Amino acid sequence: MKKIILLCWVLICSASFVQAKAVKLGRSTADGAVWQSTLKSGNGMSEFAKECDSNCQKCDTSTGFCLSCSPDRYLSNGLCQPCPSKHSCDGKKAVPNCSGVQCIEGTSPVANATGCCCV
Repeated sequence: MKKIILLCWVLICSASFVQAKAVKLGRSTADGAVWQSTLKSGNGMSEFAKECDSNCQKCDTSTGFCLSCSPDRYLSNGLCQPCPSKHSCDGKKAVPNCSGVQCIEGTSPVANATGCCCV
């Protein structure tokens, strides 16, 4: 008789633990679908701040796009790109070194690493 009572007690306890785990972990499919749709749509939850490029000086954290870069880089599609050779960069644009240079008659501007020469 004691064995039967012990066996019943073990079965009852193990069944209640399984049920408690399911409730505590929230493994119900209906609850999971509601939580996932809320997360995807953003309703009821604050948006996480998005990080920008490490060379970004001014960042739009809602989109993750950079608004201005460090002076040795230029802005392209919201990312900070390295300044190309024979260009000067101001954090937003890359301008060729010989942009707007006028040379004397018979010579033409040629860009070099630091500026422009008339050759």
